[in-house]
Amino acid sequence: MKLLLLATRHVARAAAPTAAIALRRCFKQSLVHGLSVPSARYLSSSSGDKKSDASKLFASKDDSDSDSDSDSDSDSDSDSEDEDVEELLPIDEEGISTAERRKRLNAFLAHNAEYFDEKRWGAQDGEKWFGFDGDVDAVTDEGVPTWLQSVRNMVSVEQERAVRAKEARVAFHNAKNKIVRVRTVDEQGRAYGTGRRKTSSARVWIKPALVPFMGRIQVNKKDLVDYFVRDFHREEVLKPFSVVDKIGGFDVYCTVKGGGLTGQSGAVRHGIARALQAFDPNLRPAMKKAGLMTRDPRMVERKKAGQPKARKKFQWVKR
Repeated sequence: MKLLLLATRHVARAAAPTAAIALRRCFKQSLVHGLSVPSARYLSSSSGDKKSDASKLFASKDDSDSDSDSDSDSDSDSDSEDEDVEELLPIDEEGISTAERRKRLNAFLAHNAEYFDEKRWGAQDGEKWFGFDGDVDAVTDEGVPTWLQSVRNMVSVEQERAVRAKEARVAFHNAKNKIVRVRTVDEQGRAYGTGRRKTSSARVWIKPALVPFMGRIQVNKKDLVDYFVRDFHREEVLKPFSVVDKIGGFDVYCTVKGGGLTGQSGAVRHGIARALQAFDPNLRPAMKKAGLMTRDPRMVERKKAGQPKARKKFQWVKR
């Protein structure tokens, strides 16, 4: 009997460390399992708030679920609002807050409300806009689908608006800068004009000829054929009368000075054109189109140093 008791005691002593280790493992597993879910809930709910209540760690499952549901509902509402803002007005810029996006969205909607105002486009039926009544298969009299024609109308409205604005600006500019020309003659019925060409200047007086088609032209108290010998110069002087079909219809008296015969003939031509405009302003468009009303700005090019003339060069040998 004593031997049996001693053997049992030795066996118990030998098995005690193993049993203690097993009990420790079981206790640790149960403790970790009991605390893992509350601790995870506590950490997830208190990630944004460092001063959260520690009682949440050991709160019941029902309480934690209700709190998480309310939080998730509020988060989902805010997320849905943000998603609506992002869908309506997507902005890829970094650092743009939701408030700024809402502000831009409100401005965008206000612009659309002003753009599609009934006072601007007229009252439109909700089911019919720019000629489209919702029927995709409908076509116009020309065979164009109504939906396509509505899109064209929508685009053409802005184009028509731009064209009208441009026409209004042009009309305002023309009305502002419109010059009223009147007939100007002296007590003897003569019209006066001054002409210039190169270094020549001419003073010209014209009046209707006493005998039709028998008008005379005097330059410095000489007849035209005596003063200008070349046909080119004579044609230059008669060109204004040829443009308005009035050859021989006026007596012309002019004085010219400066320059040569080419410059003087050009000056007389310019003076005659201006005198005809003063006598009858309705003759101006035809002469303006022919370029007779514009003073020729071309002048003699100056001589260059090291050269005999403006463009001429001295003969030289390269090598």
